Amino acid sequence: MGALLDRHPGTRVDVVEPSAGMIARSRRTLPGGAPVTFHRSRLEDTAPDPEAYDLVAAHFFLDCFDPAGQRGQIAIIDRALRPGGTLLIADFQMPPSGALARLRARTLLWTMYRFFHLATGLETDRLSDPDPALEAVHLQLVKRQVTNAGFLRSDMWQKPEARASPSPPEGGTPPPP
Repeated sequence: MGALLDRHPGTRVDVVEPSAGMIARSRRTLPGGAPVTFHRSRLEDTAPDPEAYDLVAAHFFLDCFDPAGQRGQIAIIDRALRPGGTLLIADFQMPPSGALARLRARTLLWTMYRFFHLATGLETDRLSDPDPALEAVHLQLVKRQVTNAGFLRSDMWQKPEARASPSPPEGGTPPPP
């Protein structure tokens, strides 16, 4: 966050995080007076203003939900993004190929999901691909970078620009919405 604020002075940042410990850790990394507002809440309990954000970052977040949960979280994010806004995602994925890479990923995912289930009450126990839910709200994949033998992916999705309303015929009334 500090790098973002250094490169873009005047940027306002809202952080939605239910863990007081994570908020405290984040605050320690920020310079004094940084324009960051922390919301100790779950995203669905925050209700961000419609079309309020140019950028949303959801790192290691969507993998905490099953497909139905992802659809709900993505719908909230989509409403919060301005037309032309960007969604950045970093998350785990099952490598598309390579027996050893897939075995490693399966083992790590099984361990992580079991740990987070015990430590935080995480309800899902497996990785779900968020792409169908992202595409369902018409977000468009701009760039994807895959690293760590196919286990990590970083995506940039963009909300389409607002569509212009059709102009009424000359001397006529506008078409119904």
